[in-house]
Amino acid sequence: MVKAILAEEFLQNYISSVCEISLPCNLGLIAGHKSSQRDYVVALLPTPAEDDEDEGDGELMESKASAKQRGIEKVNEQWIAEHARQVMRMLPGGLSVMGIYVAASDEELNKSQSKLRQILFAIYKLFQKKHLSPLTGAESLDWSILQISTKTKKLTCKTFNVADPKSTAKPADWKFQSFVNSWSCVSCRLQVNLRIPFQKRFRDCSHYSKFVLNGTDNLLNAVSESMVLINGQLRDETEAIESLLGKKKSGKKSSSGGSSQPLEIKAELLMDKAVQGPTQDLEYMIAGDTKIIGWVHARGYLSPKSTFGDVEKVIKEDIERSLRVRFDLLGEELRQSSGDAEVKELETDPPSIIATPQRVLAKLPGTPICVSDYIFQDEQPQDVGAHFLELLNITVTEEDVDFNCEQMPDDSLLQQIETASSHSSEAANLDELLNKPGGGGELLRYA
Repeated sequence: MVKAILAEEFLQNYISSVCEISLPCNLGLIAGHKSSQRDYVVALLPTPAEDDEDEGDGELMESKASAKQRGIEKVNEQWIAEHARQVMRMLPGGLSVMGIYVAASDEELNKSQSKLRQILFAIYKLFQKKHLSPLTGAESLDWSILQISTKTKKLTCKTFNVADPKSTAKPADWKFQSFVNSWSCVSCRLQVNLRIPFQKRFRDCSHYSKFVLNGTDNLLNAVSESMVLINGQLRDETEAIESLLGKKKSGKKSSSGGSSQPLEIKAELLMDKAVQGPTQDLEYMIAGDTKIIGWVHARGYLSPKSTFGDVEKVIKEDIERSLRVRFDLLGEELRQSSGDAEVKELETDPPSIIATPQRVLAKLPGTPICVSDYIFQDEQPQDVGAHFLELLNITVTEEDVDFNCEQMPDDSLLQQIETASSHSSEAANLDELLNKPGGGGELLRYA
């Protein structure tokens, strides 16, 4: 059976523009939503030209210009895989990197089939290593390669099972259709209050960051195993989300099936409190602990024919992805800090309290879908714009970005939280502090 792949109509204009670019090849990522019946493509994201970090500004520009003139065989698959990893961090639940596209001459395409397959599998391998694979079923393993002939404008799409190194190409039916405006959005606000004990001090911030990453496994497992309330109720996972419309199913049917009326769905996770801290008999062995406290915003998107089971998968996928991204970014920041002489002098005392990266949102052009960036306290709005432009090829102004879905705690609140969390008599005040305006951010505290 040939796989059906529906691409949003406005992407036809992008493909036409790609064919006009005078380069040996134009290569990028396919992003969208996968399901057992068909795949949906909402974005084609060009991979930035590779650069050499050791070169000066002038040499860097020359290096990037040279990289753009390379044929497919000269492309560095690890560079594209890294672009895919960073894009995956920015996508909401329900969406993922699901393949690659390439625009080139027929001759260039014909001689590069093995290389394109190699690139696809390199992306999947990196995703597995970084725990970025979606939480969906076997259908998520069939990834696509879209080949665009710059001469004839012909599109050829094939899929590969990326979990099988011996997988052979299967034909896919690529069609353009308007569908994304009928998609529903599910959102959730999750409170995090995790204690991670440790039995020894750390050599530097780098080792501390690894400890924190390993210590969050209990939290991620609790998210995975939690029950989900949908609009305040437990729902049958096989029931269609259309049932939320009640008996008024008068909405026009979209061409891709289901109601064209999008839904705003609220989810709530019921997690086991047992994830907090060690058992009492280990307390005497503890040299200190780290507390992760605060609120995180999560959201995901679903096609009209989705079920409540899909809602649960999508929101959990976004929460787990978002938490991993924050701790990965924090780990990178701490590892970078551990190279500084000033930090090394502290040795056993990592920063006592840290605000983890704040999630900000911006719409993917032509869609109701919001993509994410994560910023530290010292980053500016223009940094967000630069990230979106480089990684997603979209231009956003400060007004286009939602900085309010989460709040970065200010210095006075950080001090209050540190005081409350370090005195058991004041610990009850933590929830009140975190619910204050500006208290919705997530914090990591070392004690």
